[in-house]
Amino acid sequence: MSLLGRQARFFLALATLAVLACFARPAHAWIETTVLTDDVRVEVDRAGMGVVEHTMQMRIRGGPLRALTLPGVDADAAPEGEPTASLLTKEGGQTESTVPLTVTMQPDAGLRIEINDGKGLGKGTYLIKLRYRTNLLGQGALERDGAAIRLRWLGPKLPNGLDAAKTVFVLPAAPTEPRAAGER
Repeated sequence: MSLLGRQARFFLALATLAVLACFARPAHAWIETTVLTDDVRVEVDRAGMGVVEHTMQMRIRGGPLRALTLPGVDADAAPEGEPTASLLTKEGGQTESTVPLTVTMQPDAGLRIEINDGKGLGKGTYLIKLRYRTNLLGQGALERDGAAIRLRWLGPKLPNGLDAAKTVFVLPAAPTEPRAAGER
């Protein structure tokens, strides 16, 4: 084969490669999230309204994470306050910088959490704080049981599970102390 033929094939192959590169799809980053802990505080007032506050530790691998959905919250959840995310150090302490979040209710009873810094959350463990108001009486979470009131509340349904959860209920003062279902 002549030198001219080899050069022609080389340039044809190079041109073909350049055209194919123009149609290559961009690589998408993978994201893996794990909720390590969810400490929940549910404050209930005498009218049956509740304020639910989540303090979650979430580990992010890959990324950046720009938004996530917290499914299975109360259908009437109304976000309030200033939700934030803070990177945790290896020793478990919070960094000084916090990232503001926007929380909106979705039609399918999920909270959409969006990261507002334009970059998203990178690899690491974050402390995410958010709160919302809900009508526990209207949701059927409160019902009369004789002289007592029974409270049934379900937390969000996390798709990848949860390593540890704690829920504290803050209830109005009453003549008898609260007790768990089944206790006498």
